[in-house]
Amino acid sequence: MHIAVIVSHQLNVMQAAVSYVTKLIDLISPREREVLELLSQGQSSAEIASTLFLSPYTVNDHRKALLWKLDAKNVAQMIRRGFELQLLQTSTTALS
Repeated sequence: MHIAVIVSHQLNVMQAAVSYVTKLIDLISPREREVLELLSQGQSSAEIASTLFLSPYTVNDHRKALLWKLDAKNVAQMIRRGFELQLLQTSTTALS
């Protein structure tokens, strides 16, 4: 009986974690996903602004929002979390 309680508790914890991640992913806008993808490719804010036809200030606002939403301290951690949450996918092509 005790094992059933432990398993039930672990299942509840896992379901809560999945729910949290799902809600977190839903908070990230399509534009923020684009910015995250371009950051993961090594583009600077200025390059992203040019690519997406945005102001550099807007790109920086998206970067700040992503840092906050992904609870990241820097861009490297933000990109890592993007991969962990499957917001980013690894590429099979060689880096240029």
